[in-house]
Amino acid sequence: MSCAPEELKAARLYLRLCEDELELRQLGWVSRNTWRQWSPGIQAQLALWPVTDEWALIREGQRAPHQFTLLRQLATHSDYDPYQPRSIVHRLAKIWRGL
Repeated sequence: MSCAPEELKAARLYLRLCEDELELRQLGWVSRNTWRQWSPGIQAQLALWPVTDEWALIREGQRAPHQFTLLRQLATHSDYDPYQPRSIVHRLAKIWRGL
């Protein structure tokens, strides 16, 4: 099934949003509980048209080969969590700043 230009644009923007959400989780800005809700939703959308068509080209490296690295990890490992704990100093500074 072919996409209209606006559908293709929406699919690409959605994939960019997903990568941004993964980056926010990686940085610790998204809680574990929120991530547990987002992750299955992201994975489900990767299998739905029109996202799945665009995702297949990206996943296979035909488009944006150096982008979407976190999304590729999630697509490969359904339990993938990009969160990377920071040092105690970083966590204390975050608490001190009220974040």
